[in-house]
Amino acid sequence: PTENPELQAKADEILEGASALTRTLASELSPPSLTSEDFADTLRWLADRKRRRFELEVSVETDGPCEIPEEGVRTLLYNVLRELLFNVVKHAGTQQATVRAHRDAEAVVVEVEDDGDGFDGTSLPEGGLGLFSVRERIEMAGGRLDVNSAPGRGTRITITVPAGEASAPDPRGEA
Repeated sequence: PTENPELQAKADEILEGASALTRTLASELSPPSLTSEDFADTLRWLADRKRRRFELEVSVETDGPCEIPEEGVRTLLYNVLRELLFNVVKHAGTQQATVRAHRDAEAVVVEVEDDGDGFDGTSLPEGGLGLFSVRERIEMAGGRLDVNSAPGRGTRITITVPAGEASAPDPRGEA
């Protein structure tokens, strides 16, 4: 068969794009920073990623190291925060958010706050993804999700997750 250089170039371009996308997805789903027990490392990595990808400026505030030895807890919080920050990008109408995290002897507490459009935080939609799904995953890990939002007043979401070994959820988010 005769070679078609244009077709070969297009195929190479598609394969190169697919390979780059695969690397990006692998990094997004399990960033190298998740291996660090100091969750502040992961928060800074996530903030940088959201800034570069969506031009969302995320301020990270911790009162020192936020040690989370349990990989399942780190992974759950990372996945939930990734989704919450994407919600800021999609729905809040702002380019700024703040993530605060601290850990005490019993729990890890993480807040995501924005000064965007806000919404009626008194009820979350059932089904689908979004906040309902986030709440379910947090509750399955024995934690709690609190939403403080009102139209025109921004949003603050507070996540509290037990930090003990016995409460570590499955890192894949499965029961």
